[in-house]
Amino acid sequence: MVANNLNAALILILSWEGPEINQSNTEPGGISKYGISLVAYSDYCLKNKLPAPTANTIANLQSSDAQNFYGNWWLPQIRFNDLPNGIDVRLADIAVNLGVRGAINLMSMILQQYPLHDVLTDDDIKTIATLDIPSVILALSAGWLAIKHTSPNWAPPPHGAGFGHGWTNRSVSVTQQCNSLIGAK
Repeated sequence: MVANNLNAALILILSWEGPEINQSNTEPGGISKYGISLVAYSDYCLKNKLPAPTANTIANLQSSDAQNFYGNWWLPQIRFNDLPNGIDVRLADIAVNLGVRGAINLMSMILQQYPLHDVLTDDDIKTIATLDIPSVILALSAGWLAIKHTSPNWAPPPHGAGFGHGWTNRSVSVTQQCNSLIGAK
């Protein structure tokens, strides 16, 4: 039986993403808050027959809105509740940064599936359940950092104004938190 770590995932995501409004030319979707971009929220609103959001919609999001977005729409797309304990939270955090498709494709790479197929199937879930969970968590973390390292926003000071140190710290912290969920060190 898979543990439901939704609360742990939401606390982790909201603590890392925070309530600050991120608006810049390098921000995917132009603006985000709690890790939710205007593009992602537009898809959510369209799917749920809600009015099209604006930058002001994103700026005015509350943490309860973010929890609803992640818990009821974003995380089910990665089959969060079907994933093993620890892998669920790690993949959820990655989905915030790489998008649902990016997170699923990273998992597909770990499963050595080519071509990538953008969804986790029942067979994928069964295969994941047979794997060594700490190794999968570590592979997801390493893969996420490798992808982030290719970002033009990687270079941390003094060589640039990027986020490499922060992303590395996040990866280490989230990996440790996921390992603690499964009792691993």
